[in-house]
Amino acid sequence: MESIREKYRDHEQTVEYLDSFYMRYCPSDKVLDVKDYIQDLTDQKNLWDHISLNETQSPNYFAYHRTSMEISVRVYKYNKSQTFYNVFENRIQASIDGIDVENVAQ
Repeated sequence: MESIREKYRDHEQTVEYLDSFYMRYCPSDKVLDVKDYIQDLTDQKNLWDHISLNETQSPNYFAYHRTSMEISVRVYKYNKSQTFYNVFENRIQASIDGIDVENVAQ
């Protein structure tokens, strides 16, 4: 039973990390494809009642978000840091053209 709870918490936490990363560090006016990533997460959240926990543990379940998963975990602890956000924002604003989520994740 504890294993099931842990898997469920891990899944929820992954969604929280990704959602937080996209919303905080990927402004839609600069990051051209962020809406697609947010929409995919929203779609996955809407399916929670219709999928099994085992399906969420599949290696391909978050395949669309694979490039942003590691960075989303690493920067989550800085979400409330205005200084970190300002530095991050300055780097994104310095890009002349729009960028994509994959570039932000690097």
